[in-house]
Amino acid sequence: MVLYHSSPRPEFLTIPYSDVVVYDSALFLNYEMTEKLTNRKFEAFLNDLTASIDPNRWEKARPEYIVKIGEADDDILSYIQIHPPKMVVMGIRGEDARSGDMMGTITTRVIFNAKVQVLVIPEKTSDDWLQRFKTIVYTTNFEAFDFIALDKLLKLAKPFDCKVICLHVNQGKNGELDEAMLEGMKQALCEKYPSAAFDCRLVHNENLPEAIDQFILDNQIHLLALTTHRRNVLSQFFNPSFARKMVLHPQTPILVFHA
Repeated sequence: MVLYHSSPRPEFLTIPYSDVVVYDSALFLNYEMTEKLTNRKFEAFLNDLTASIDPNRWEKARPEYIVKIGEADDDILSYIQIHPPKMVVMGIRGEDARSGDMMGTITTRVIFNAKVQVLVIPEKTSDDWLQRFKTIVYTTNFEAFDFIALDKLLKLAKPFDCKVICLHVNQGKNGELDEAMLEGMKQALCEKYPSAAFDCRLVHNENLPEAIDQFILDNQIHLLALTTHRRNVLSQFFNPSFARKMVLHPQTPILVFHA
């Protein structure tokens, strides 16, 4: 387990003077102070964290610690490209949620550019979330990648002995076709995973985020799982994907598979 922290880098001012580039020494001092402050904060955080966890359990995780000064999203993406993990886990604070639909947020950049699954934990997630972890909903649109994602999801869910619900939202067209496809998907999953606890549900609502949000509330869902597709910058900006809208759900952790 790697704990990775990146703090914003102070901006350096360079002044060209003849053939020499002059640097503002005060900014170098600011960088050094930022680095020391970041390390002190990380040490305090680590002390609080380890005090709340059984020491033997903590050591079994074989923790490593990385603290850097730089751009968090670029640093995280560079690290996971060189050292591919099984999963990236990120927390998101309330102030991040208020700007969640803006381009360039750290969480959404990592989600769209990482090649591994990303688990996002909102700030308001209850402290006993893992103890109550019993139900996962996976949103499906009957794509081929869904079966790959579900295979990964069922393997991740197995140690927790929880139920997986495959959910499809019909937005007003081809309702009978969607029912048939969902039934076919259920039969295929039953044959492949005879011992797994899962279900398939169909709901009708023209508003996709609203339908899934209501389903989460009505069914005591503890984790929302979905897939996202790589898009170019313009399409992300002018037509934000469902994953970008739902990643800031106030209480429910979200697991995003990269299609």
